[in-house]
Amino acid sequence: GCGTYADSSLGGVSCTGDGEAIIRVVLARRALDYLKEADDPDYAAKVSVDLLVEEGRGEGGLIVVDWRGRIGYAQSTALMPVGWMTPSLGEPALPF
Repeated sequence: GCGTYADSSLGGVSCTGDGEAIIRVVLARRALDYLKEADDPDYAAKVSVDLLVEEGRGEGGLIVVDWRGRIGYAQSTALMPVGWMTPSLGEPALPF
């Protein structure tokens, strides 16, 4: 539950970055906890990265997908690309 975690009633999370910091704060599981509280993948991602930096003393990022397919992501580094693909997209979404 530190770097990758999923729960079919909430969604899934995948993290990358400083592994020890991600483990220290159990980042993927905590991101789903934030998602459960706020029902907002963007919020869950941003608050989780803040936790990684402040409590975990590390850098990284994550992508959160809720059970509806809504996507949120955040990173604490300047260069951490993210992308996704859904059946409704003609090509991958690459917001960087």
